[in-house]
Amino acid sequence: MSNGELKQYLVEKYQGDIIISSIDTPVRVGGLRNPRFRKVTLTAPPVKVETVDKVLLDLTITTNFNPVNIKWKLLFNDFTLTREFKPQVLVEDNGTYYSKLLFDLTPVYKHQSRHILGVQFDGAEPITIEHVNMIVFYPVEGASSSITYLSGALLLKPGEEALVKVPVKTISGEGFIKIVGMVPSRQAKIKLYFNNALIGDIEGVLGVEEITSNVEVNEENIVKIHHLPSTTKYYPNSFMVSSIIVGKTSIPLPKIVIEETKVVDNKLHARIANRGLVEPDRLVVLVTHLGNIVYREKLKPLRPNEIYDLEVPLRNVRHGEILVVRIIWGRLSKTEYIEERVKIPSSQ
Repeated sequence: MSNGELKQYLVEKYQGDIIISSIDTPVRVGGLRNPRFRKVTLTAPPVKVETVDKVLLDLTITTNFNPVNIKWKLLFNDFTLTREFKPQVLVEDNGTYYSKLLFDLTPVYKHQSRHILGVQFDGAEPITIEHVNMIVFYPVEGASSSITYLSGALLLKPGEEALVKVPVKTISGEGFIKIVGMVPSRQAKIKLYFNNALIGDIEGVLGVEEITSNVEVNEENIVKIHHLPSTTKYYPNSFMVSSIIVGKTSIPLPKIVIEETKVVDNKLHARIANRGLVEPDRLVVLVTHLGNIVYREKLKPLRPNEIYDLEVPLRNVRHGEILVVRIIWGRLSKTEYIEERVKIPSSQ
């Protein structure tokens, strides 16, 4: 039988885009051999907005002692969020305590591409920040989103499984799911299902693991997590489900295309166009030759139907060799790329 719980914090529609920024590298603070203060960086795409509507911060923390009411300090961009440890979810399993804390950052959040999270703890035994999610709601004209957010600590031992109901306020658009969990051993095997379809296998990894997938989302959905039985004993042996995020997004996007490429007089020529309805937030062109980068440039975002003629001088290229032209673009939470292979003609 599973131990712990997942709490449902969000079930809502939103006129805009929702971006989730994560840190899944463990950060240990306090104790005998660890620093008393650590900083980590959360990144957000450089979206062209002046304000945001809602920001949540979700932390997964483990300790080998009951952490309730300990004195610590958590800062976000030098603003102190708390000095006393009061988790919304606390689960103990064989001497390990799993804590979840959620904060509403909306009143103190200022939009920028980098955010610093600081943690200070002076205790004799350490605390470990295992995972961080920051969820940002951006108002965007023409965009719509729906999100259901569950967070907590749901522990499954080998042979156990859990069925989690996930209601979603559906909209037209692309469906997605993100599951964050902590794997106790490289011997552990976990299977993840969404509405009876397998969306992820976890095997041979240790620590925090994130599974993301595009899925067909209904008004009522079932997420199934199965920690497979094992003939090999391992300790610790509980797979911890930290968060489940399900939703749909519909965002007006650019359509970046490479309309023409050629090599003439030791120069690469490429015509890049935007045939979409909006301009991208960011646009980068990358040219590689035999795996080496020969050109990289951040371009001015192209307006709808705007064209950019790229010209790149070439050196040390031979007949029959291949250039790869890759265009990387981003719009809100979306990042995509296109590429085209160009063969060097015999005249070069």
